[in-house]
Amino acid sequence: MRLSLLLWSLLLCMGWSCSCPELQPDPLADVRVREATITQFDPRWDAAQNTPAPTYSIHTFLFPSTPNSSGSLPNDDRVAFGRTLVLGQQTFVANGVEYTAQAITVRPPNWAMQGDWMVVEVDPTANPPQAWIRVAGSLALLPDRLLSASAEDFVTYLRARLGQLNTAAQSASLYGQALVPRRQLPDVVTRVLDPQGADVTGAVPVPPDILQALASLLQPAVDVRVEIGQVYYYRAKSGAEFAVLIEDIRPGTLPPNLNRVTLKFAQVLTTEGCQTP
Repeated sequence: MRLSLLLWSLLLCMGWSCSCPELQPDPLADVRVREATITQFDPRWDAAQNTPAPTYSIHTFLFPSTPNSSGSLPNDDRVAFGRTLVLGQQTFVANGVEYTAQAITVRPPNWAMQGDWMVVEVDPTANPPQAWIRVAGSLALLPDRLLSASAEDFVTYLRARLGQLNTAAQSASLYGQALVPRRQLPDVVTRVLDPQGADVTGAVPVPPDILQALASLLQPAVDVRVEIGQVYYYRAKSGAEFAVLIEDIRPGTLPPNLNRVTLKFAQVLTTEGCQTP
């Protein structure tokens, strides 16, 4: 009987490609505490001088997919050097002339981000300091704060809240749309080009059927406001699950004092995540 149970447990783990938390005495036994600092996204570029803005930064944070990585900060070259990102386009004819309607942005919405987290705006003067973040995966807030940057305290906090993590995993909403406070920004707009490539936006109206065809691309971006000490459950684009502490929100030391958010995080496995092969 005991052998049968062991074989059944092994088959479960092989089938789900994971170690289900209910099959382990300590789901956090091999926890790896990691950190990342993300700079506020700012793609502005001075075309006349061919130089970046003083606070130029085009990276987001991509959570790791392997235990030996702390994640990465991919640059979004789609908006580098003053470029505009075209998310989609449709052609139409008006007065016998063919025009192109495009859905464009310089700050990618949630679904188009190359990483998992983007820092959109920072208010380091608030008490406690706050930031608006944009995520590509699913997010939920845990009830209790952790006012410590200690890795030991972080693991102790998580071990005492395995039930809260499972509950958060079940309630996590895509982009954090169920969280408060949140906001929506119209970061994707419509541009119209004539046959020569000149921008005629506003001068040539876009037909309703073309706007409808672009509607899914024109949805507003969703941002969530975070504060120091908050702990979140996050399901990354890769499907991996993490507990994330907002460890620090601050400007840099050297001018122009770029705004930054520091995360402390650890990969976790919840009963919700284990049900997803």
